[in-house]
Amino acid sequence: MMCRELSPVLVAFVVAARAGSAMTAEIGTMKVTEQIDALRALATSPVDFLVAPRYIACIVMVPILVFMGDVIGVLGGYLMAVTTPYLNAADYFAYIPGGLEMTTIVGGVAKGVFFGMIIALVSCHQGLNCGMASEAVGKATTRAVVYCIMLVYAADLLLAPILFQV
Repeated sequence: MMCRELSPVLVAFVVAARAGSAMTAEIGTMKVTEQIDALRALATSPVDFLVAPRYIACIVMVPILVFMGDVIGVLGGYLMAVTTPYLNAADYFAYIPGGLEMTTIVGGVAKGVFFGMIIALVSCHQGLNCGMASEAVGKATTRAVVYCIMLVYAADLLLAPILFQV
């Protein structure tokens, strides 16, 4: 459950709140200060120059963060298990192979790829399409985080039956 649902979704929420909001604010500020127009005047595509690197970074890093979340979750479970008198360390690690399948880990990491795509695309879209006033940047940033969270939930609902045959 943790590797399949909890870790991918929580990591996506944290990345959307931290990195997604930063992407939106940075690109939105560039639009307000007309730096996007300057890129176009220099015959440079804003999508190629601003969006593509962020997109690649998200689809690479979110799955890595999901895997790190899985490892930390298993170690956290270990710390909780050994503090109880009912389970020792050897028993905990003996139960892991039976309760944790490779398809569960791979499916959770695969969700991270999709969630990274969503976060990058929504955040960059909101930044590129915010208004020209400085207050529009704040509204676009809030909108980006809310849309990312809603779309991550929707994608999770769609991906779970596909990846795990639930």
